[in-house]
Amino acid sequence: MDHTVLLQLAEKKGFVTVSEIRDSLNWETERAKQALEHLLKEGMAWLDAQAPAEPQFWLPALFSELHAQDGAAGP
Repeated sequence: MDHTVLLQLAEKKGFVTVSEIRDSLNWETERAKQALEHLLKEGMAWLDAQAPAEPQFWLPALFSELHAQDGAAGP
């Protein structure tokens, strides 16, 4: 399933972009957009259309994992 692959790609940052998906997974733009639209429709992703370079698709399911990683780094 494409959306599962996108979740794995987003694990380190909490978000993905269409160009990142194309570059990392060698997907066509349309395939990336369809998978991201599925995540949006299912409520699994949030779209940040005002991101500096291109829209970012954030995956809230990863937020607690990212927070735990930040906490592990500690001061």
